[in-house]
Amino acid sequence: MKDTAKADGFARTYGVELLCAERPAIDKRVLLGSLQRHCPAILPLDDHADSGPLAFIHPDHKVRYADGSVPAQVFVAVADGNLDPSMLEEPLQQSWGFPEARARVASGRATVLVSDLMASGLPYRTRLALFQRALAGVLEVVSAQAIRWSRAQQVIDPQAYLAALAEKAAPNLEAGAVNVRFFNLQDTNGEMLMDSLGLAALGLCDVQCHFRDLDPGAVAGLLYGIAGYIFEKGD
Repeated sequence: MKDTAKADGFARTYGVELLCAERPAIDKRVLLGSLQRHCPAILPLDDHADSGPLAFIHPDHKVRYADGSVPAQVFVAVADGNLDPSMLEEPLQQSWGFPEARARVASGRATVLVSDLMASGLPYRTRLALFQRALAGVLEVVSAQAIRWSRAQQVIDPQAYLAALAEKAAPNLEAGAVNVRFFNLQDTNGEMLMDSLGLAALGLCDVQCHFRDLDPGAVAGLLYGIAGYIFEKGD
């Protein structure tokens, strides 16, 4: 099945990595039950609730591609081993809301990938809502130390993620999906740069501000506000 979504926008797949202190043993039936509490219509991809891959479909959310329609999917995979530290340094430097991120990551011994498949053709709000709800279901059965949200280049606290969704239902841009990054520009007269990251993976525009003599906290608030406006109103 060929994905015909635009190359210059939507991410072909959208996913995160859960960092765990030890390799989790995931019971497919238990996971399915948890997923169904958050996405009631979700079903196993292979029609088997007890065995087979941890792959699931959203039958009520079909996407049309060049050679037919398929339902959006969720895929969960477990892997041993730490993430490459070089892959984590940049997101750790930009994880402003999670001071314990570095310590949590250091204790990780296994990762669980949670991603969508065949979902890039969905409306962006629907796509993020389905993914965030499914991720909440996975977190109910997987004890994660941290979430590496690569599309937003940050590491977030799993409990903070669940609390954010409890406060505001998915799609919730503030629950990991967007990050405002900060950079001091070298060899300049105190110039700084801040940008949002996360909207582009959903087919929207991220925003950037290059400035001097402004309060970075105020600029961050402005960029979060603009990102939220774009997400609510469209690009």
